[in-house]
Amino acid sequence: MTNRQRLLITIASITGTGNADTLTPHIEAALRIGVKPEEIKEVFHQIAPYVGFPGAVKGLTLTNKVFKAKGIKLPLPSQSKTTEEDRLEKGIAVQTSIFGDHIATMRGLCPRQSKAYSGLFICLLFW
Repeated sequence: MTNRQRLLITIASITGTGNADTLTPHIEAALRIGVKPEEIKEVFHQIAPYVGFPGAVKGLTLTNKVFKAKGIKLPLPSQSKTTEEDRLEKGIAVQTSIFGDHIATMRGLCPRQSKAYSGLFICLLFW
């Protein structure tokens, strides 16, 4: 495992245990070895559903303080590769690439009133 991977896992683990107050030296170390600020922030976006949004927000808040102290301009540039117009289409494409044509079958079986919810779920979960 690389130092980059170790530090990103450490940041995720510390946040997951509710000890976000101890993140600062790990975030600083990650930046020192070349981990990009966007990569550090992505940790919190990925773990939020598992560790809880309050913990992830606390970690992001501390991360932003470290970034500001290091002169990293906030907000960070957007990493989005979708727009509101193509979000659903791209979400379905990603799901299909992972799960196969079952996605189209499942969407076809949804009651009419649930299709909006399944589309929203695809948009939020995958993009």
